[in-house]
Amino acid sequence: MESIPSAIKFSFPNEIQWISGILLSSESDQVQSIKIQPFDGKLKRYQFRQTDAVVFDMPDWDGKKSNNTSAADYSAMVRRAKDACRGELSKVVLSRCIDVSTDGIDIDTALLNLRVSFPKAFVYAIQTEEFGLWMGATPETLVRKKKTHFETMSLAGTKWGGDAFTEKELVEQQVVTESILNDLNLSFENATDAKEVNYGKIRHLQSIVRWQSLESLTSISQKLHPTPAVCGLPKMAALSFINGTENYTRELYTGYFQIEGIGEDDISFVNLRCMQLFRNRIRFYIGGGINSMSDPDSEWIETEKKLETLLDAIKI
Repeated sequence: MESIPSAIKFSFPNEIQWISGILLSSESDQVQSIKIQPFDGKLKRYQFRQTDAVVFDMPDWDGKKSNNTSAADYSAMVRRAKDACRGELSKVVLSRCIDVSTDGIDIDTALLNLRVSFPKAFVYAIQTEEFGLWMGATPETLVRKKKTHFETMSLAGTKWGGDAFTEKELVEQQVVTESILNDLNLSFENATDAKEVNYGKIRHLQSIVRWQSLESLTSISQKLHPTPAVCGLPKMAALSFINGTENYTRELYTGYFQIEGIGEDDISFVNLRCMQLFRNRIRFYIGGGINSMSDPDSEWIETEKKLETLLDAIKI
C-alpha cells in the first residue's frame, strides 16, 4: 500500500501569504521543523522542506464512531462537570465531535475561506500518515518565542452577538491566567488585563503574558500543555475527568502545532476550531470550559455556535 504523504500548508495570523512544504519524520530538532503534540500522547517531530508542490490525499473514513452527542446527553455531561467543580475541580473543558457528510471539499478553497473569515487565526491544512488529514483556523497562540523573549495568551470565555460577559466567563479566564503564571513561576505583573477579542462572530476574553527565559520553545510548550483553556484545573484531575466522561479520543484537537525556523518568530498554536477530513465526511471538534456557574443549556448552544462558525466559513 502506498504511504500517505506528509505535508502542510498554512498562513500565520494577520498574514495573507501561504507557506507549504513536505514533512519528514525526525528524531532530533531541525532548523526548520514542525512539531505535532496530540492532546494526550507523544510529541512528534518533523523536518520541514518548503515546496509549492504540495498535494493532500483525501483519506477514506477511518471507521471510528464520533460521539454525535445529543443536547440532552451533553447537558448531562455538563451537570456532572458542574458537580465536580464544586469539589476537586475548579474548571474542566468538555468537548464533542460530530460527523457531517459531504460530497467532497476543495482544500485550497476552504483554506482561503477560513483565511478571509478569521484573519487573526493560524489557518492550516496538515496531513501525516499517523494522524491523517486535518484543517482548521485556531485563535490561540500557546507560546511565541523571539530570542529570549516569550509571549503566551490566556484565552477563555465565549460570547456571541451583543451578549455581555458574566461572572462565569470572567472567573474562567482569570483561572486560566493564574494557572499560566503559576506554571511559569511568574507574577501578575507579567500579565495584561483581560480584554475582549473577536473570532468571527464569537468573542473571547484574553490576557497576554510576557517574560524572558533561556529555555527552549519546546520546554515551555510542554510545561503549559494542556492548558486550563483546553483541559481544566487541577490539570491531572481534569484530564482524568475528561478521559472518563468524553466517549471518544480527541487526537489532535486541543493539542498543538509548533513551527520553528520558518516565520519571523518560533511559535506554537493550540489546535482549536479544527476538523478532520475524509473522502465523504468531515469530523468537527468543538467544546467549552465548565465551572460551577455553568448553565448546561448555554454550554450546548456555545458548542453549536462554534460549529456553525466553521460550517459557515467553509461554505457547508
